[in-house]
Amino acid sequence: MKKILLFFKNFDLAISIFAMTVITGNCFMGVIMRYIFNRPIVWLEEISMALIIWSVFFAAGYAFRTNNHVSVELLVEYLPRKLRWIIEVFVFIVVILTLCFFGFTSFKLVVHLFDIMRVTNILKIPYWIIYLPIPISSVLMIINYTLSSIKDGYILGRNYEEGREKIYE
Repeated sequence: MKKILLFFKNFDLAISIFAMTVITGNCFMGVIMRYIFNRPIVWLEEISMALIIWSVFFAAGYAFRTNNHVSVELLVEYLPRKLRWIIEVFVFIVVILTLCFFGFTSFKLVVHLFDIMRVTNILKIPYWIIYLPIPISSVLMIINYTLSSIKDGYILGRNYEEGREKIYE
């Protein structure tokens, strides 16, 4: 049971790793076919574009879960504890609102692409499938960022100092 839960916990990471592996293999195969056999594979660009989108957005959810997203904290670290907490809560609210907006607009994009049934030129892959990870990962990022912030005690204001030190260890 623990293995199944661990798999679902790291599902976004597994998708991202798989996509990057396929992209690397495709690029290698494309170079070999183009420059050695003089027979380029025309559909590699479509596959690579789709897999890059899947990889980037699912990896972003993982980055939020593990606190590996970029943040500039140089000045915040030197502020008084209460002011740091206020800034953390403000940043939390801004990030959540941004992700909500991003998720909502990307969901509308996916629905629109589904309605018009636009497909890629060569492989005829529906664009809504290519862009589907964007709203999904937005929801995952909101969940992961919220849980991570609560777990580290930033949002509730408890263990603020211990949580900060834990990240840097």
